[in-house]
Amino acid sequence: MYTAYSSEAHTGIGNKFWKKELKISRNAILVLAFLASSGQPGFEILVGHKPAKRVNYLMLILELLISEMNFEAEAHDELPEIFRERTFLIREILILLNRLVSSPSYSATVLHGLTYGWGMTGWTVDAASRLSREGSENKQQGSMVKHIRTEIVDLARLFKKRVFTYLGDKWL
Repeated sequence: MYTAYSSEAHTGIGNKFWKKELKISRNAILVLAFLASSGQPGFEILVGHKPAKRVNYLMLILELLISEMNFEAEAHDELPEIFRERTFLIREILILLNRLVSSPSYSATVLHGLTYGWGMTGWTVDAASRLSREGSENKQQGSMVKHIRTEIVDLARLFKKRVFTYLGDKWL
């Protein structure tokens, strides 16, 4: 399997696989969003179920987001279609996270999960802070991607506001 950091990821074949991985990740996020919107049973699976030892879906979502942000920060002259797919993925992740932290029924549980321990809190604050700043652009991106990048900043600012409101003085 190709990963973002392998040398094969920068070849023509690697780019096809990387683009496909981004699409699969985005589809997985959409499935999780559907699960979260299907009421209490879906939410309990999303927040309470641990597919791996000591890891839940919130942690996996946040890890995916941070991973993509880190790769994007290090990628230079990335192909426009890969940049676009990563943009779509980051947007979907932020939509899901905002939906979860703004739900009257679930926000306290989700915010607790996103800020449980220094590791999760650090990841959550890092993602919210970095994405809430104007940033990543690709010289060859189209107007739709530029628009979505603006939307990402807005979504990240909303997420950051909810996280920091929840944390209050605990983070200071």
